[in-house]
Order: sequence, then C-alpha cells, then structure tokens
Amino acid sequence: MEPFALAWLIPALPFAAFAIVGMFTQRRHEFSAWLVILATAVACAISWMIFFRVLAGETSMEEPWQAAIPWLALSVQTVLPFGIMVDPLSTMMLVVVTTVSLLVQIYSRGYMWEPEAEAHAGAGHPEVNPAQDRAAGPDTPAQVQATAHSPAATSDADVLAPGHGHDAWPRNRPSRPARAAGP
Repeated sequence: MEPFALAWLIPALPFAAFAIVGMFTQRRHEFSAWLVILATAVACAISWMIFFRVLAGETSMEEPWQAAIPWLALSVQTVLPFGIMVDPLSTMMLVVVTTVSLLVQIYSRGYMWEPEAEAHAGAGHPEVNPAQDRAAGPDTPAQVQATAHSPAATSDADVLAPGHGHDAWPRNRPSRPARAAGP
C-alpha cells in the first residue's frame, strides 16, 4: 500500500487511543499507557515512511500529494472539503511532531512507573500516603508552631507552611540579626 494513502492514520491513531483510554480503559493504567505508546509509535512510523518517500522525490512543493473528502455542505454549491496534503514542509512537521510525541509518551511511562509493591502501598505518591513524604514540610498549624520554636529552624522553608494563611508566618519567622548600617 502506498504510504501517502496512510497519512490519515497519523492523527487518527492517537485520537482513537485517547478516546479508548478516556472511555474504557482509564483504570487500567498499564494497558492504557502501552495502548497510547503503540498508537503514537505507529503514527510515527508512518510519518517516517512518508518522509523517506518525499526525500526520494515522489512528491514536491509544486506537485504535492492530496486527498480530500467533502466535509461540510454550506449550500448546494458551497462545500468545505476535509483533506490531507503531503509536501516536503508538512512531511518535516509530521516527523518532528510524531517523534517528539512518541519520546514524551515513552518518557512519561518510565517516569510514572513504580514497583508493584510500592504501588499498592502508595509509597511513591505523597498524595496517597503523606506520611512517607519527607520533603513536604509541616502540614498543620501545630506542626508549623513546633517547627518555628525548634532550634533547628533557620530558614523560611523550615518555618513557613504553604496554605496556612498569611497571618501564620510573620510571627513564626525566626528573628535575624540586624545589619550594620553602611558608610
């Protein structure tokens, strides 16, 4: 089959994967991730096939490959077409966009991965298990108060707790020595 005729699959495959994940497989994270990666990889492969055909000179800026279908009939004589045009410039954009999209999908899959044992305990996600989030700092006004009066509290990051109102932090801020006046 001619690769130019497959050009419509480049936007259709990722959109179909989006629709399937959004409507049916949202809770099946592993399957959903691989489905989206597969759809993006196939779209990327088609883009590269078209790119190499354009490099071989099968189409040019003067004579691009085109396919169109009637999309919206505004009147009996006026019909807006929906179509695809493959020329060297659009082919370059197809390759760049689909390759970057594939790399982002693969990176996101690796970034969000966690071992099965930790996934059930919520160890990697502080929003699931806040007790395991050591970097978040104090969460309650009592913890903010206790931190403010501890000798180890030396910086604003140790004292301030985001989201506890503007009146909590000024009185909890440790005092700093005054600077000497300059000449």
